[in-house]
Amino acid sequence: MRKTNKNYSLLASILGILLAIVFVANYVLHFPTEEMQFIDMTEQLSCIVAQNNEYIINSEQEYRGLLNHKASVPECADFQLPPIDFSQYTLLGKYAYGGGCSVDFEKRVYKDEPNKRIIFSIRVIEKGPCDKLVKRMNWVLVQKIPPEYSVVFKVER
Repeated sequence: MRKTNKNYSLLASILGILLAIVFVANYVLHFPTEEMQFIDMTEQLSCIVAQNNEYIINSEQEYRGLLNHKASVPECADFQLPPIDFSQYTLLGKYAYGGGCSVDFEKRVYKDEPNKRIIFSIRVIEKGPCDKLVKRMNWVLVQKIPPEYSVVFKVER
């Protein structure tokens, strides 16, 4: 009888430890992230044709490099980059596409402090049965991202 009680105690202790580990891991993985404010720059930068899938721009030099990817269409002949203070802001860009009669791109930016990362999320909302493909570079201006942070880009359909 004593041996059985010891086995139950040991089993209960192991189960308690496993539950605690699962609880802590779940908490860390789903730690609430803070939604960040941003300025949508998609329209202002519509003349920039994506060469890369993702951009993290932290300097005037990197920003000016976007002019090498300006669209060769009449509407963009006089295009000028809007001014950005890179001591205060970081420009993020992500290419996304969708199909349908109309396509919307819902942008959100989150700060994940425990994991030191910024998450730029784009939800593609496709409407209607049309065969039209809509491609777009999505640009957002966020508060300056610290150098120790990484950026994660996500596109959801």
